[in-house]
Amino acid sequence: MLALDIVWVDLDTNSDTTQRVNETIMEIRNRQKLRSRKEDSFVTYRDGVRYVGKFVPLVSHHTMLTLPQTENPIKLKLPKSCAIEDLQWDNSTIIGASPALNANQVEIRVHASAINFKDILNIIKPTLEFASASTIGADISGEVIGVGSAVRGLRIGANVLAMNMEPAPLPNVVIINASHVVQLPPRMTHIEGATLPTAFYTAYHCLVTVGNLSRGEWVLIHTASGSVGLVAIQIAREIGANIICTAGSRRKRAYLTHVIGLTNVTSSRDISSFLEGVRSATGNAGVHVVLNSLTSKGWKEASMSMTRIGGRFIEMSKLNIWSQIEVDQLRPDVKYLIVDLSVCDDSLISALKHLQRAAHIGKVEKTKDIFNQHSTYLVTGGCGGLGIELTKFMLLNGAKHIVLVSRRHEGKEAVLSKLDNRDAYVRYAKDELNGVIVEYGDISTQAGVNEILEKIYCLNMPPLRGVFHLAGVLADATIPNMTMEKLETVWAGKVAGAFTLHAATSRLNLEHFVLFSSANWILGGPGQANYSAANAALASLADFRHRLGLKAISIAWGRWGEIGMVRDLKRTVLGLKPFSTVSGINTMEHILRNSVMLGSNVMAAELSGDVKTSWLGHYVETVARVAAADLKVTDRQDRSELLPGNLKETVFKLVAKMLRISDPNKLNGAVLRDIGMDSLMRIELKNRLHRLYNVVVEVVDDLWCRLRPKLRSPLNSGLNFCSN
Repeated sequence: MLALDIVWVDLDTNSDTTQRVNETIMEIRNRQKLRSRKEDSFVTYRDGVRYVGKFVPLVSHHTMLTLPQTENPIKLKLPKSCAIEDLQWDNSTIIGASPALNANQVEIRVHASAINFKDILNIIKPTLEFASASTIGADISGEVIGVGSAVRGLRIGANVLAMNMEPAPLPNVVIINASHVVQLPPRMTHIEGATLPTAFYTAYHCLVTVGNLSRGEWVLIHTASGSVGLVAIQIAREIGANIICTAGSRRKRAYLTHVIGLTNVTSSRDISSFLEGVRSATGNAGVHVVLNSLTSKGWKEASMSMTRIGGRFIEMSKLNIWSQIEVDQLRPDVKYLIVDLSVCDDSLISALKHLQRAAHIGKVEKTKDIFNQHSTYLVTGGCGGLGIELTKFMLLNGAKHIVLVSRRHEGKEAVLSKLDNRDAYVRYAKDELNGVIVEYGDISTQAGVNEILEKIYCLNMPPLRGVFHLAGVLADATIPNMTMEKLETVWAGKVAGAFTLHAATSRLNLEHFVLFSSANWILGGPGQANYSAANAALASLADFRHRLGLKAISIAWGRWGEIGMVRDLKRTVLGLKPFSTVSGINTMEHILRNSVMLGSNVMAAELSGDVKTSWLGHYVETVARVAAADLKVTDRQDRSELLPGNLKETVFKLVAKMLRISDPNKLNGAVLRDIGMDSLMRIELKNRLHRLYNVVVEVVDDLWCRLRPKLRSPLNSGLNFCSN
């Protein structure tokens, strides 16, 4: 395996070029002399001084609750405020002789306790069901300090791990039944041991006690990358059973395949792939035991269909529990076994729901308009053709206060005159552009950005809640002719400007932080090494902001054919075909409405066939783009036009408006996911139908079906979208 000696060098941007070059050369020579990793890998230069990265002890500025260094019994005292920072140790325990143990009890001095998410809820008590809960740290590992008369196999001084079923907040001494205690494996630490009890107890109870899994049998373990699933794999291997596992993501399936070494791993999100995987592994025979934790619609039926006659279906979930009557209607020959463990009670289900709601930072909101009149939006490079079109789009979608910044432009009146035409037929009223401010500014420096932000404040504009970074220039040259000046020309506005904007707005509550990048950094371009590097830096900044929990998306645009820096380019651009302004704006709207699902980086381009069929498929996930028609963006809809006798016509009109398609009839027979109908649009469609008809909409197959509305009764009954 090739071992690379890599050093990360952070040079001082305030020093001159000669000094930075000399410092780089010094680092290269330094590594050549050492010829081994004897130096730290992170080096920084500031004001001519060389610094290296070192780990130092963390010194907290806040008062920390330290673990008590005592052998006397002690536990936490849960605060009435339900605030974690108010936790204190309860020192009121009376110290005296050790309590008398029952015959089957063991006394353990705890050395390590595992804290689960449910323990946090027991402290903060978000709902009434946690009001009386006091258990914290049920999974423990420690040393036996007392044994009952009937206990066998455990002695005083033994290291053990245990599952404490008694309600107590993080006690340092526990008295529990010996059946919940086992010897700690010799090479395992107390910290490692404390992570095991709940997961092993659950998996063992399900597969061995309830499922009676035997050697040679097939067992299906759903969501096997979780703690219970991973333990279930170990138990099934020890028994000698054949294993089929499911997992949700490719990353998790790769882990089960390449790290755990399983052969039969399939999807827990795609039912057809799951069924195919089980049939292939078992030769269409099915499995003997199912360890189920899936609750989504259709999965229990699919898993039941893969169970052999006389098989055991073990239900760990508390959601979507079937009655025996429901089981008998589908598979009376299968034993449906519901496992009721204390770790799987209703409070845990609530905790999982709570955790699911906390999967994102901030709120995910669905609104009619992308922008609003109570916010200010900053557009850098906003006086060019692309900036003008973006501004028009923003004005049409709720924005009222926009600041356009450019290092050079033709003057405020000239810029506003370009904005004056809403479209080919309608002009803006004079007061509609009053909130558009045109400013000169250099956003590549901190001073320039601060000046712009100060102007927004001084003009008494609403808070800045959106940044659109369009600034950029070209300075093409082949590698032999690429100079530092050309590098800095491209880098200054695009990269330095982006990072300066990030630094200046990182503490603001932004709705949008959008970076206009180029597909050039993915596909490459002759003479544009500097431009490719700059756009790659924007992609990295977007990822960085996401890791910080800040909003950001970098759009790697393809070739705008009518506006932008390459609109008049005569030569062919590798991999890219030009697209119309209307298509670009429609694509932008889709990206902004779905930015949460799209992530921090997306490429928006009309790709030519030479890259679609070659190397690009290994690096970029592409979808067939359906060209949107030139349709005027409007939020007004005549209600009378949407209430014809034919419901199918209404649905087609709604979907066509959402997808910006001029002819609704083209949707007849179209597969919605192929034409860009995402989950947010699905919710929007359901809401609009509910408002128009006052009906409850039932979506079949997540609406990824062909548009074939089937109406039972137009106004007083449910509406089904039926798949072909």
